[in-house]
Amino acid sequence: MRLLYSAVVVLALYGSGCPSPAGPRLHSIYGVIRYTDGHPVNRAKVWTDTGATTFSDAQGRYLIVTPSNGDSLTLLARDGHTPGLLYGETHWGSIRLESHALVIRQDVSLDHSEPI
Repeated sequence: MRLLYSAVVVLALYGSGCPSPAGPRLHSIYGVIRYTDGHPVNRAKVWTDTGATTFSDAQGRYLIVTPSNGDSLTLLARDGHTPGLLYGETHWGSIRLESHALVIRQDVSLDHSEPI
């Protein structure tokens, strides 16, 4: 009976979306993408070194959910994705994050540029 009860609890937790102890931890990373002058970046592509990708909104805000691949994550952002806007150069930025917390607030400054 005890074994049956344990199996039911494990199945219930698995079905509710709880990760297994051996599975990857999911992290929610959010913040604002900005140019170096402080203006928010509309439609910046935001991605991690684990392959998760999203875009910022008109106020530069983003939210990305990604599994960890160790003790740290690399978060990258690049402009140049706003429909109807022509770019003479693109701007990008990246930051390395400690992945100990499940919810991480991280703003990113696009402090590098490349001509197109």
